[in-house]
Amino acid sequence: MSPQIPSDPSIKKLKKSFLVLNNEINRMRTKTEWKSEIRSQGRESVRSHKSEYPDETETLWVEFTTLFNERRKREGRSPTKMYNVLSEEIDLSPATLASFYRHQKSPQRTSLDKIEAW
Repeated sequence: MSPQIPSDPSIKKLKKSFLVLNNEINRMRTKTEWKSEIRSQGRESVRSHKSEYPDETETLWVEFTTLFNERRKREGRSPTKMYNVLSEEIDLSPATLASFYRHQKSPQRTSLDKIEAW
């Protein structure tokens, strides 16, 4: 049995900081992969805009990107192919999943509910 870590505010703050840092690293990796994929498809310009998410949505985004990346690497799929697979699984458009993954738009509540259930 592992020891329980007290849930004092400083530990919670440290956990949140760790998630935010992990989130930023994942975002930078994703942005690089996405730009590389776009260039390989022959598109000239790549623009991205980072949306500000409320804390709850930001936490969901961190969890989603982590699970997405793990599964994508395990299955050997490109981000685009993974968006298409997930689109069918959770009944959201690939564009909605891609813009959320890239931190470009905040999805509607119904979309967030579907992502959270996944």
